[in-house]
Amino acid sequence: MTHNFKMYTFLSKIPYFKDSYILKLFAIAVLGNLLPLIVFLTCLFTTNNTANILFYLLIFISLTTNIMIIFLILRSVLYPVSITANALQQYVHDKQIPTLPIQFKDSPYQDTLGHLMSNVQYLVEKLESSTKSLKTASNIDPLTGILNRHSGEERLMQDMARAKRGKIKLLIAIVDIDDFKTINEQFGHNLGDVCLTHIVEALSKNIRAGDWLARWGEDEFLMILWNVNHDDLNAILQRIQQQSVKTPMGELLEISLSIGACQYDGESEIDTLIMCANKALYQAQSNGRGSITFVTSDQEQ
Repeated sequence: MTHNFKMYTFLSKIPYFKDSYILKLFAIAVLGNLLPLIVFLTCLFTTNNTANILFYLLIFISLTTNIMIIFLILRSVLYPVSITANALQQYVHDKQIPTLPIQFKDSPYQDTLGHLMSNVQYLVEKLESSTKSLKTASNIDPLTGILNRHSGEERLMQDMARAKRGKIKLLIAIVDIDDFKTINEQFGHNLGDVCLTHIVEALSKNIRAGDWLARWGEDEFLMILWNVNHDDLNAILQRIQQQSVKTPMGELLEISLSIGACQYDGESEIDTLIMCANKALYQAQSNGRGSITFVTSDQEQ
């Protein structure tokens, strides 16, 4: 295959032609007409007959005009190559999705360039779609379908900024499934996964639009609530506290949750706020199954 690039490589070494594919083709067109040009120029400068001079001059003009016409036609015909190359470059550097003409692919006069534009358009759109899917997938916990911890931290920082600007009450809660390790050991990880998805469904049904969840650990969830107080949190917990999951043996396994909640004061950093919620969770767990501890971040300082 390398030998097919010899002429291209040769022309690419010439400074004037190396940056333009069209000029390379133009150079080939000129070379194709160079021999007759030399012959006619020789005849032109060696004859003394006025009629012959006019004849050769006319032929010379015709040849040079023909070369220019070839150049213009080549430039026009190769326009699809130029816009395809530019489209790829813009996508690589600026992530700009091209809008290449693809109607030539299915026309009766389809050719290689028509297929090239269509395939490049398709591949770029497919690549962009795959990239977005991967980015979305990287933000989601695959088991529960909610945000993972990394994405949860990013969104929490955005919500903290929003709460600070609007002076809106924001509550962060860490929800822990009591004795989850025992569930895994006694009934297996499959049932443990069922518990996790079940709890997420229950939490999702009992929070409002604008509130959200993130998978925070193996058996912990971050819950962000807007404009709630301790009584609201207690009401939410009561609705979901005694969830039941059917075990492989047919018995119903009741699930209880411990929650540590911290009210954002509008000034704390994210690490301080999370530490506040974690301390509240530890206190709730020490109080017994299904307990809630609710504090504000300024109480921790």
